[in-house]
Amino acid sequence: MTKRSNFWKCIMGVVVIALLLVGTWAATSARLASALSPPAGDSITAVFELDDNIFEDVAPGDDWVTVNCTNTDNADVKTGVLFDGLGPTVFTTGGSKDDLDITSWRHKTDQNSPPKDEILNAYAAKYTGSPAGDSILAFGADKYDTSGTAFIGAWFFKNPVVAAPDGRFRTANDVSAPLATHSVGDVLILLNFPGGGTNFAEKQVFQWVGPGGTCNAPNTLINGVLCDISNSGQANSVEGLSNLTVGPQAIPGTCNAWIHDPKDGPDGTIQTNAFFEGAINISDFPQLTQCFSSFLLETRSSNSVGAQLKDFVLGEFNTCAAVTVTKGNGEVCAGVPTSVQQTIVVRNTSPVAENVSLVDDNGTPGTTSPACDDDIDVIAGTTIGCVPPGTPATVLLTAADGVNGSGTDEATYTLTRTVTLTSAQVDTVTARANAGGSTVTAQASGTVSVNPVPSISIDAFACDVNATQLTLTATASGGSGNFVITFDGVACAPGATCSITRGPGSYTATVTDSKSCTSPAVTRKIGLCTDGP
Repeated sequence: MTKRSNFWKCIMGVVVIALLLVGTWAATSARLASALSPPAGDSITAVFELDDNIFEDVAPGDDWVTVNCTNTDNADVKTGVLFDGLGPTVFTTGGSKDDLDITSWRHKTDQNSPPKDEILNAYAAKYTGSPAGDSILAFGADKYDTSGTAFIGAWFFKNPVVAAPDGRFRTANDVSAPLATHSVGDVLILLNFPGGGTNFAEKQVFQWVGPGGTCNAPNTLINGVLCDISNSGQANSVEGLSNLTVGPQAIPGTCNAWIHDPKDGPDGTIQTNAFFEGAINISDFPQLTQCFSSFLLETRSSNSVGAQLKDFVLGEFNTCAAVTVTKGNGEVCAGVPTSVQQTIVVRNTSPVAENVSLVDDNGTPGTTSPACDDDIDVIAGTTIGCVPPGTPATVLLTAADGVNGSGTDEATYTLTRTVTLTSAQVDTVTARANAGGSTVTAQASGTVSVNPVPSISIDAFACDVNATQLTLTATASGGSGNFVITFDGVACAPGATCSITRGPGSYTATVTDSKSCTSPAVTRKIGLCTDGP
């Protein structure tokens, strides 16, 4: 009886273990599918291979070998390999924590972090999802030592942050530059990889809101300055993986910038559990900006937001829109309907492709078309000229470096209109550029100057009873000089006067100056003197 009881206990134990294995497999499969299978619409894995290795696979999107070692990637912006090696930059002092402002952070260049915290390289890239244009930020790092639990953090700063030579973090690499500070909207992504556990990260997303900042439910305010928004995104909004299950990763020998000399194992090969990558779909978090200037990857002493920071790698990461616009000047003749042309040039000066709209406002009525009012809208890529006001269309301008987008990074338009002005008119063209949710505005003014119109007069003449013809002289004045007089239909040699000899009749004169302004015509009738009463 005892044996039979033990038999059934054994059977029940096997069943329980089997159920646990099935449950574990299902959970792991679900997480794997969540990390590697793109959901409907925009997603991380539609543009980037977040797949726990550095190599290109059959899946769509780039991987780190392509991003870091070739010029064939599709990234809007990338840092390239930010090499750190052993010890060049490490955090120091108790003020270097994620829940303190950057003004409290300190760094040194003459000491190392614990081996498990040493970052050898870090990298980041921004992608535009398709078809809805989501902004995807991918980041990664490889470490010196594989022991222990890995605590990884990635900051995306709105304002420039640089590790200055004096051990402070400043806005430029100059000890006289202002100290760098957090800006509301800075993003922190924490990835925790339990040692020997899983290659899937425990992940959190925070927005810096600063002292007194708001953090609306269901989000949670942490230590008075960070808003935990981890649960406000969607499925697959943020992911993190390591190479724990896929093993060592040999960096291609052709990738000279990617230098990895590990504590153990051959140089050039990232050991198991030494490679980490993550990504976030910024567009899934409506409270976040999509305009960043700097990227920092850090190691940390624990998973707490108040943990002491260890090693870091910092680099420029400009994802912000930037645009310039210029507008040429024009000239018209005072009080005369005149066709005027002004050239508008808009240029994308950012590292990302951006949609640009243009609106030109002439500020005053005066166009000849009855459909126009005070505004002349320049519809980028569609119509340039006098049209009813409305929302302008946009033109896609390639990034300033020419590596993404389509078309060109510069567009030129000629605005032609006919106006009647008596005084100078200044009008402004406004260019609005949008890149990944970041919008900037640039303006330029063009002046339509008004030139005075010259005048012409025909002199009187003395009566000559013996003459059959008399000489008339037309004299120009005013205007802009360099007169050309037309008298009796004949263009005279350039000058301020022109004389003709004619018999009785009616004669007309006009003058055009150097600004192509023409006087109103003046007419004089003449007749010869005769004898008699």
